[in-house]
Formats: sequence, structure tokens, C-alpha cells
Amino acid sequence: MQYPVWQLPVNGGLLIALISVIHVFVAQFAVGGGFFLVMAERKGHAEGSNEILQWVKRHSRFFVLLTMVFGGVTGVGIWLIISLVSPAATSQLVHLFLYGWATEWVFFLGEIAALLVYYYTFQRCISGRMSKRDHMTAGWLYALFAFLSLFMINGIIGFMLTPGEWLRTGDFWDGFFNPTFWPALVFRFSLCLLLSGLFAMITALRIPGPETRETMVRWSAKWVCLPFVGLLLGAAWYFAALPPDQQAMILRRTEDIRPFVLAWPVVTPLLFLGGLAFFVKAGGRARAVLAGVVLLLGLAQVGAFEWVRETGRRPWVIHGYMYSNGIRAADVERMRRDGALSLTAWAGAHEVTDATTAWATPCWTWCRARPDAAWPGWRRNWPGRANCCPTCRPSAAPRQSAPRWPCTSPMRLNAAFPNSPFARWLRQTSSAMALLSLSVRLALCARLTAKARSNTIRVRSAVAIRNARRLA
Repeated sequence: MQYPVWQLPVNGGLLIALISVIHVFVAQFAVGGGFFLVMAERKGHAEGSNEILQWVKRHSRFFVLLTMVFGGVTGVGIWLIISLVSPAATSQLVHLFLYGWATEWVFFLGEIAALLVYYYTFQRCISGRMSKRDHMTAGWLYALFAFLSLFMINGIIGFMLTPGEWLRTGDFWDGFFNPTFWPALVFRFSLCLLLSGLFAMITALRIPGPETRETMVRWSAKWVCLPFVGLLLGAAWYFAALPPDQQAMILRRTEDIRPFVLAWPVVTPLLFLGGLAFFVKAGGRARAVLAGVVLLLGLAQVGAFEWVRETGRRPWVIHGYMYSNGIRAADVERMRRDGALSLTAWAGAHEVTDATTAWATPCWTWCRARPDAAWPGWRRNWPGRANCCPTCRPSAAPRQSAPRWPCTSPMRLNAAFPNSPFARWLRQTSSAMALLSLSVRLALCARLTAKARSNTIRVRSAVAIRNARRLA
């Protein structure tokens, strides 16, 4: 309880899940897509097909916008939401894996630089002003940096589920190379390659030439089907590496996990069958619909896995070390003995007395009762409860005894300590976060609108110049 509770009208864990699933879906495509781009370019050079190279160039532009722009925004969104919903766990991960995060950010910077070089020099490579080897080297560098970024993130995320020997030793490497590190890496990398094929099938449907379109659609479908071997082996290895209590949590103890546990073995074979369906010739519209369905199945598969993995930690946020409410396992005994206020650095009071808890249970009205040091200014009362203050309900008697620590609900804490640092922080942060979110959205919309307008002007200018040359 070193940080105040962020009050939300919805479940904070649900917000984390929604942002995380979308980000992971795009981020894993970013890893597998790097390998796909280089291999597709290699195929185009080997066959001497300018149409394949032009498609890879267009696909790389789509790749840059989706992974670097949208993926980057969702990545920042994850850091923002976990810092507000679970600040204690976020702080622990930052402090423990400080150099791990720094290394991952260096790899991410390498990703950005290599991908931008790869995209903006593609036309030079096609026109012969840049060697094929140099251009593909930039692509391989991006793929390497993307894989190393996955390597680092995988270790930190796996630590939260299975800390392993770290609970005893506290060593960085014991936490990083945890019991589920290698099975998770095999599973995630296979999924990355699968997702690269899913997105490629969608863009390949827009290739003008029917023969080249059919060739690249089928070639992309292979990237969907072949990684299933590693995907299934990684999933089985991953589950076997979990401790027995976490296996029981996933399979039997938690009812809200069950739909996702049952969905994963249904969605996964459907995804494989959807990839096989692209080897059958069909109309363009039917294939477009099928591609959209298969892409949604891929999102459902990623979402089911991530939901099961996250909820499998219950009631921990870092298994065996910190509970989901931010209380460390080592502090439980002290909290029971001295009360939770003894662990809170943000509360205005650090000891539970009748003065600080007598009227913490609110009612329908607002009052200015007890204008003393314990209750300066206005305080809000919770609706529908009987233990209201005498000013609001004269017939209500004061509470004769208060528990050592009432409830950690943020509404009750805010009512009990209206002018505490937490209450002020809550009011200021809520407004600031709303303004920041609105500003980011407006800036992004303005940027995308300006980019689209610039592209339209550029295309019209090119068409006008070409027509003028023809007339000349």
C-alpha cells in the first residue's frame, strides 16, 4: 500500500486486458513481420518479379504504420494504465529489471531505425540504386532487433507468473530465466510468425496481377499453417512448466477463466483450417471475408491465451511475492498486527482511531459536520448506509468501536480522509489523465489527417505531371 488506489467506474484489470491484448496482437505481428518482409523480398529478387517487390514495398508501408505508430501508442497506453491501476507491481518490475528494460528500449530504438531505413530505401533497391544485399541487411537487422525485444519482454512477463528461484535468491538472472521462459519464447515466436502470415494474406489480396496474387496468397498461408507445430508444442511445454497450484487455478478454481480455457482449443484449430482454406481458389470477395474472419480468430486466440495467463496468477500480481492489491506477502503479518495504515505513505493518518474512522461510512447527503482537524471542510457520504453522522441522521448513534483497518475501497478512503494527499492526488490526476488522453487523440487525428492530405496532393501532382508529359 505504498501508493494510493486509483478509483475507476470500471474494473482496472479489464482496462489493462483490453489494451494489452490489442498491443500484444500488433507487437507480435511486428516481430514475425520482420522475418516475413525479408523472406518475401528475397522471393521477389529470386524470381525477378517486380510485382512481388512492389507488393512487399506496399506491405512494408502498412507494416510501419500499424506496428510503429499504432503499436507504439498502445505500448505507451499499457505503461500508463498499469502505472495507475497497479503502481506497486510496476515499480517493482522497473526496479528489479531496470537494466533489462533499458536493454529492451535500446533494441526497440534499433527496430525503429532499421525499419525506417528498410522502408525508405525500398524504391532505391528496386530501381537498382542500392544493392539487394544492403537493403536486405537492413531488414535482417530489424528482424534481429525485434526478436531480441521479444526475448527481453518474455523474461519479464514470465517472471510475474513464475518467479521460480528468485523468491529465494532475489537474483536478476533467476527471475529473468524463470521456469516458463523457454516454453513461452517458443510459443510466442511461433505465434509471431503465424500473425505475420495472417496480415500478409489480407494485403496480398490487393495485388493487381491474378497469377502473382494467387502465388503470394498461398505463400502467405504457409506462414499461417507451418508455425502451428511450434505453437502447439510450446503451449504444451508452457502448461507443463507451471506449478501445480497454478495449473489447478487455470483448470478448476476460477470460473471466469473457464470460457477462455475452453475457447483456446476451439479457436486454434479453426485458425489452422482458415489458413488451409486459402490454398483453395475462390472469388475475391469470398477470400476477403475469409481473411477478415481468420484475422479475428487470430485476435481471439491471442486474447484467450493472454487472459488465461494473466488470471492464472490470482490472487497475486507477482506470484508468491505481491498480491493484486499491491500488498507484499512479507508485509501481511505486519499489516494484521499494526493495521494497513502503518504501511501507507500517502494517507494523512497512520494510526486508526475513533477520530479518523467514526464517520467513514457515508450517507446520501453532504454535510459540514465535525469541522475539526480530523474532518476539515466538506466530506462526501456513501449512499444507502445506516452509520451516518449525527448531523445527517440525528437518530444514528456513533460507532462505539472501529476496526483496526476498515476497507481499502478508494471511495471509503476518500471519505475517511477527504483532505489527505490521496484525495488531492485523485482529484488532480483524474482531470490530468482525461486532458492528456484527449490531447493525444486529437494530435494523432490531426497527424493522420495531414498525412492523408499530403499523400492525396502528392498523387494528384504525379498524375498531373505524367499527363503533361504525355501531352508534350
